[in-house]
Amino acid sequence: MALLAVENRVERSGSTPLLPPSLLRLAGVRRGLAMALPFFAGFGGYMFVYAELTQVVLHWSALRAGVALTPMAGVFLVVSLSTARLVARWGRTVITAGGALQGIGLLVLAATVDIAGSGLSPWQLAPGLLLTGAGQAMVMSPLIGVVLADVPPHLAGAGSGLFSTLQQTALALGVAVFGSVFLGLLPTYGEGPAYLAGALLQVSAAVVVVVMSRRLPAPVAREDGRDRPARPPAPRLDAGDPSVCTQARDCASRPRPAAAGLHTGPGRRTGADAPLGAPAREGSAGRPARRRTARGPLPARHRRA
Repeated sequence: MALLAVENRVERSGSTPLLPPSLLRLAGVRRGLAMALPFFAGFGGYMFVYAELTQVVLHWSALRAGVALTPMAGVFLVVSLSTARLVARWGRTVITAGGALQGIGLLVLAATVDIAGSGLSPWQLAPGLLLTGAGQAMVMSPLIGVVLADVPPHLAGAGSGLFSTLQQTALALGVAVFGSVFLGLLPTYGEGPAYLAGALLQVSAAVVVVVMSRRLPAPVAREDGRDRPARPPAPRLDAGDPSVCTQARDCASRPRPAAAGLHTGPGRRTGADAPLGAPAREGSAGRPARRRTARGPLPARHRRA
């Protein structure tokens, strides 16, 4: 509270504060950060407990433990590339569905570890890892967009730094909390119940994400990962104006207006410069039109006998 009071005074004085309090007044930033805390805490705790389970308890090598995470990493990449289209169609429901899918995956992993015990293999972890990775991808990418969507351009750096700071703090907090629960129960109850207890805590964090996602503002739909500025409307053309040709067939069938002041010969004017009431002339520009006169009777020498 003391830090916020000092930063608020600095911002009101016109100086640049370390943490602008005006960012926390934005609904999207405030609610997004509140939801990011349990999400990243659960993510950090899961990764720490997974490493302890596979390498310390099951005595897997680092290579085997890393290869076992390939299904989770692969589905996370694929789903992350599709979140922009999903958010454009379904909105914040994507975040809600992602939190629920992550919780289901964590329960599947906990049941698998409890049943398999010390005989656990990487193939047995694959179904739960696929569900967990897909759910985390559906939450993480849209959540970053929600937090930073309402940040003014001149505070974009401060908003990004605030989100990164909370993300790292939540990861460290998750390692401390979930790791302590797992390592505290491991000597007494074994790997199965210990991992199940830690997984239930992570599922509770996923439930918090699902509940809080319904209060988030609608995410900003982006095209190719960037905001597209609205294009100005095209000027409205008058179809009755003979000087406007919008298509090639219109220009070919519509007479071209003559330019003002175009002279077709000495003392002759046509087009817009012609005097009002002048007789219409035919023919190409520069050649006077022929006048048809009434033909009189033929001369006698041309008459037939």
